[in-house]
Amino acid sequence: YLSTKSERAIDERKLDEERMELHAYPKEERKELANMYVADGWDKKLAAQMAEQASQNHELFLKEMAYRELKVFPDMEHQPKYNAAVMGISYIFGGAIPLIPYLLVADIQTAFIASLIITPIGLLSLGAFVTKFSKQSWIKVGIEMATLGGFAAVVGYLVGQISNVLLK
Repeated sequence: YLSTKSERAIDERKLDEERMELHAYPKEERKELANMYVADGWDKKLAAQMAEQASQNHELFLKEMAYRELKVFPDMEHQPKYNAAVMGISYIFGGAIPLIPYLLVADIQTAFIASLIITPIGLLSLGAFVTKFSKQSWIKVGIEMATLGGFAAVVGYLVGQISNVLLK
């Protein structure tokens, strides 16, 4: 939630600065836009015409400069509450996977081994499920999620062991 709000606030500040520059230095900004068009492969004369045309419409000029110079998309909706909900639900599901064996098996040692087995499988599956929405390679995202989850588990285990030694 906070990261999305912060990102949006930073984007708004960048847009405000760009808006001020477009107003204060229109000729320089128009030339800068034309140069970006040329860098994208447009003919120099056509790029100058396109920049001139864009500069006639203040909103279009701002959008072009925001996109090309700042890599900010002014029309993109930021949804901090939605992002927070998705993150929270993902955290709950991802965190529940290693706990399932402890709820189902009475022997702690067996539950630990089962957790070591099902956690990477569960994280791989969760990563594969996410690709239904992101349209990425399910195997790539699944392996990435399982690897990062495994790394986090190792770091958590080591921190626990070190804390145990230091606090004795």
